[in-house]
Amino acid sequence: MSTRILYRTDKDYEEMAKSLYSALEKKRTVSLEFPCRRKDGRSID
Repeated sequence: MSTRILYRTDKDYEEMAKSLYSALEKKRTVSLEFPCRRKDGRSID
C-alpha cells in the first residue's frame, strides 16, 4: 500500500516528498511535521 493514503491531498503528498528528499540529500536524518489524515478521513494536524 502506498503512503499516499496518509496525506490529505496529492499536493500535500508531493510537497512532503520534495521537502523530505531534498533534506535527506543533505543529511542522514530528518524530523518533519505534516498534516495527514485518519483512516476515517478526518484530518490530523
